[in-house]
Amino acid sequence: MKNLIRSSLLVGFVALASSSCTSSTLYGQFVVHWSITSNGGAATCSQVGATTIQVYATPVFGGASQVYSAPCGQAALTTGLLVADDYWIDVDLVDAGGNVIDTISPQTSFSLLGDDILDIGTVLFNETTVTGQGYFSVSWTLTDHSGRAIACSTAGATKFQLTTTNVSNSAVDIFLYNCTMGTAVTDPLPPGFYRVQVDLLDSSNRMLNSFTPTSHYAIADGRITRLGTFEFNFSNI
Repeated sequence: MKNLIRSSLLVGFVALASSSCTSSTLYGQFVVHWSITSNGGAATCSQVGATTIQVYATPVFGGASQVYSAPCGQAALTTGLLVADDYWIDVDLVDAGGNVIDTISPQTSFSLLGDDILDIGTVLFNETTVTGQGYFSVSWTLTDHSGRAIACSTAGATKFQLTTTNVSNSAVDIFLYNCTMGTAVTDPLPPGFYRVQVDLLDSSNRMLNSFTPTSHYAIADGRITRLGTFEFNFSNI
């Protein structure tokens, strides 16, 4: 959905053009809205313990993520100027301690045109707290030898597997997701510290690519811990 209000940044774009008239680089901005429910009903930020929204804009074809923050109660955020390109957008719901409560990662990329403000719509955080349990959220991408994004089918991948091992009692849980999902949230897990391993599998459950981070990840009661985005690079493609 395109944002109809473009005039508010017209002056900024004119200034940008006049100060860099020798450059052909085009810039635009994203607008992100959000709302929250709890167990299916409307909820406020404070009711779910949220204070901040963080928006990550990551170029699809490689490059560093740009991060933007706003108070949760603001209900909308406009990014700074971004080079016109295709972007993945991730939106985090964050508490006062900087812990990620939930993550929304739309499964489509967004094409940002020059001198444009693109409204990507409203993301919905639906929070369901299970007492004595927590969750991991994880995202993944696939790239070829040049670092460009590729489809799961191009690499022959059909499944993404997340294996968690509880550091205190060595309990192992395995979560399987369709490779094309690109992001997932686990079933509830007991609070504690975990080692994780992420794998891409083919239709015969043969491992195609794998990561084993050296860090331990903590799960807190009723919270979602973001593992981040794992990039599986296929240098043979």
